[in-house]
Amino acid sequence: MREDGSLEGGSRRGGRGLLPVVAGLVAGLVLGGAVGGYALGPLVVKRLSEPAGGAVEARERGAIHVMEGLVVNPADSQGLRFLVATVAFEVDSPATAEELAARDAEVRDAVLGVLGSKTVAQLADVGGREALKEELRAVAAGMVEKGEVRRVYLPQFVIQ
Repeated sequence: MREDGSLEGGSRRGGRGLLPVVAGLVAGLVLGGAVGGYALGPLVVKRLSEPAGGAVEARERGAIHVMEGLVVNPADSQGLRFLVATVAFEVDSPATAEELAARDAEVRDAVLGVLGSKTVAQLADVGGREALKEELRAVAAGMVEKGEVRRVYLPQFVIQ
């Protein structure tokens, strides 16, 4: 090593030649991430959101009628357990949602009847949740004269 800090072969110590390489790598990663996020990201999301087989289900979203604050004691719980739920009905039109809203007390009573007839084990069974939704859909569908109740959502479903 020489007195001026260079090695015998003539290169300097301190790694100043490494800085442009690191800066280039960082710039490449940032640029690649931006291109991937903006160009490829939407394509990946679209692909992942398609059902298996590649067919995209085309359906219009209907109106929603929401019933909040449903509290019921499940069957065979002797009043020691309870369910707090919110049930949302997707219907085909705003007119159908208005009809459900006008008959809210009746629909609420029928929904509480269905939920209250289930045991804690039945309500807690996640595998049976779709059957419960279908039962609730059928109850609400029987209360509308015109229109269709398409789906049931359970955004809040807490068993204590």
